[in-house]
Parts: sequence; structure tokens; C-alpha cells
Amino acid sequence: MNLGNFTIKAAEAFQQAQQLAFDAKSPNIETDHLLQALLDQEDSPVEYLLKKNNVTMNLVNTRLAELIGKLPKTSGDPAQQISRDLNNVVLRAGSALKQFNDEFVTPEHLLLAIVQGNDDDASLLKDAGLTEKGLVAAIKKTCVKAKRLHRKHRRRNSMR
Repeated sequence: MNLGNFTIKAAEAFQQAQQLAFDAKSPNIETDHLLQALLDQEDSPVEYLLKKNNVTMNLVNTRLAELIGKLPKTSGDPAQQISRDLNNVVLRAGSALKQFNDEFVTPEHLLLAIVQGNDDDASLLKDAGLTEKGLVAAIKKTCVKAKRLHRKHRRRNSMR
């Protein structure tokens, strides 16, 4: 896996997921850890996107804590390899770049890749009200606003 094509925020989320797994003595870094890291991240669009889709955050937080609590633990040093499900999330996030004409994997791509899965985390998000279609629409709307702001900022700076 290459974090070189991740934005700083996406790489930080992945590193936080690794730390969460290590602290919990998990033998693998799981999708649960990544979702928790995405939810905990400051200045990330993930919480905004979930709220924009009317996701019940209390349900997500409670059930995610339960899922993490049920993960296997190791008595020695955790192996710290990514699970098959998390590897699939990373691959799906990379595939999403084409859909949004992006060059780098963002936290939004990671969230989309999680909801596209068929594991407990995807089910959790769907049960809390998130749909792939709603998330894609919210991401596209957010990207359009960000690009407008970027162009506006560039025009202002070029006039100086």
C-alpha cells in the first residue's frame, strides 16, 4: 500500500487507525479503526458529510465502539498488518479517484470506500442512514464549493 497518493488528512487518518489498533492490541488494522480515526479527525469533512446525509451519529459512535471492543486482541506486540477488508477499502478509495477527477485519496474517498463495502462498518453506516448515492452527491457538492473558493482566491491574488 502506498500512502504517497493520500492527502495529508487521509494519511493522518490511516496512521491514527494504526495507532488505535496498536493501543487496543489488535493483531490487524481493521476498517473499524479507520472509521473511528475518520470520525475523530479534526478539520475533516467526514463528520460534515455524515450530518449532511442525516446520519444518526450517536448510533454510529455507540455501535462502532462495540465493534472495536469485539475485535480480537494479541498478548504480544501487535502484528500491525492491514486486514483484507481494510485493504479492499484502500483499493476502492483509489478507484474512486476517477469518479471525482481527483489525484489523491482523501478522507471522503475513504468514507465512500467504507460504505461501498459489505462488512460490519458498511452495515453500520447504512443502518445509521448513509447511502452511497447520498454520500457521492454530498462529496460532489462539497468539491464544487471548494473549487469555486479556490478559483475565487486565485483571482483575488492575481489582481494584487
